[in-house]
Amino acid sequence: MIRRLLSIRLKSTFLGLVGGKDKNGNPKPVSVGKVALYVLLFAFLAASLLFFVFTVTISLAMVFIPFGADDIYFGLVSLASLSVLFVLSIFETKSEIFDCKDNELLLSMPIKSGDIIISRIASVMIYNYIIEAVIMIPAVVSYIIAGGSAIGIAGSVLVFLTLPHLATALASGVGYLVALISAKMKNKTVVVMALYMLFLFAYMAAYTYLMENLDALIENIVNNFTDVAEKLSFVGIVGSVSLLNPIALIIYLLLSFCVSAVAYFVISKSFIYIATGSKTSAKIKYHAKKLEQKSLFSALVKKEFSKLFSSAGYMLNGGLGVIFMLLLGGFAIVKRGDFEVAVGEMLQIPLGVASELFAPMIIALIVFMSSMVMISSSALSLEGKSFWILKSMPIEPKTYLFAKAMPHVVIGAASGAVTGLLLAIATSAPVYLCPFYLLIPALANVFFAFAGILLNVAFPKFEFTNEMQVVKQSMATFLSMMLGFLVGGAFFVLAIFGMSMTSAVVIVSLMTATLVILNVGAYLLIAGPASRRAANF
Repeated sequence: MIRRLLSIRLKSTFLGLVGGKDKNGNPKPVSVGKVALYVLLFAFLAASLLFFVFTVTISLAMVFIPFGADDIYFGLVSLASLSVLFVLSIFETKSEIFDCKDNELLLSMPIKSGDIIISRIASVMIYNYIIEAVIMIPAVVSYIIAGGSAIGIAGSVLVFLTLPHLATALASGVGYLVALISAKMKNKTVVVMALYMLFLFAYMAAYTYLMENLDALIENIVNNFTDVAEKLSFVGIVGSVSLLNPIALIIYLLLSFCVSAVAYFVISKSFIYIATGSKTSAKIKYHAKKLEQKSLFSALVKKEFSKLFSSAGYMLNGGLGVIFMLLLGGFAIVKRGDFEVAVGEMLQIPLGVASELFAPMIIALIVFMSSMVMISSSALSLEGKSFWILKSMPIEPKTYLFAKAMPHVVIGAASGAVTGLLLAIATSAPVYLCPFYLLIPALANVFFAFAGILLNVAFPKFEFTNEMQVVKQSMATFLSMMLGFLVGGAFFVLAIFGMSMTSAVVIVSLMTATLVILNVGAYLLIAGPASRRAANF
């Protein structure tokens, strides 16, 4: 039964990406060309991620492996893998285990609740294996290039096979705590958001602390290798698992088994209570108020904002880029003095000159991070089976399509402009460039909002068992992310190579003109072809 449930879940995910269902609920035939296109897209993404990880791991391998510090190298890689898997999984486990729409249907059948739990956790674990492969394959290749041993290669395979189990168990435990705390609460979205943000900030603080100390240690590794090894002794103990150290290996395997067993036991005891418990709702007291007439568009926009703020998963995954942008701006303000010192030591030029040289690249960085805001790419699909209600109303498709883009436009443009302002202040940007720090990120977020709507219309996903299938795993979200990376990357290339040929003002003016053209084109596409397609859904 577990295999059957898992097979249904994976098939549903696959059909949601490359296929879909017709009006009668039957799977649509998938053409070979369509599958080939998707394979190429995923291959491009995988190759890009593998190359990025390789550039990081090869630098670490060349530092540690020649000194015989294989354990430190594998310790850093293992801890990085565990943290990445954990952070990505905590957004998935709660919705996948407890919030699936078919939980009550499955529990009404002669199916053990334990089988449902295991199949849900297994689906998350499969995704974690894919992510782990993106990290471990470049790490092992770097290890081999740096002259690693056969024992290290064999141990890394063991870590690859077991680490996703530990990460999934830990993330499932966090998802269980969040689900249990919010099960009978009013305003549960606020509670869930606060808990997830607490875990996220704790992770980022620990990661920042490790990287700051690691950079300082690596700088002195040649002259003070013994001191470095002592300070990274815990990392070495973790890495000794990959070198098949008997004691470390036994402790690691026992820890993985115990954490997995405890997570399953605790979740199984409360699964039915959380999955089927009655949802609380606030009591509404009606008061006589003056009737205010609002436009149809404003009412639809208010509805979209309400939907966004009522779902913690939607907010966290769709608006994660907002958090990163604001953190970047705040970090730049706090570290402003360090930036000035670094510029003086590295370039030996005045800060004002450096600010003009770096301006296009800093603005391109904000554009790149703006692409991580993906609210609109799932806004239409989240209507689900209630989409017919929207269609039955006397509303033009372009009206509700633009209304669905507005939360992304408002939140994204505001956060992009604020981040641009903070970075302009932190880098002492010339006054004549400051308007571009605000304008370009705002225009970029408007374009990404419109592009998300266009992609969602092209690849809708109205059938799903939980929101994360739409917010994280739909084709519209994936393509929206890829488009954002391409636009952000193109701006980076323009910023880097353009400075050797012209001035910063010309480059940022070209960026602005490009985004204006893209926004006008996207607007016309939504008002025209996309609206006609939505009318035929």
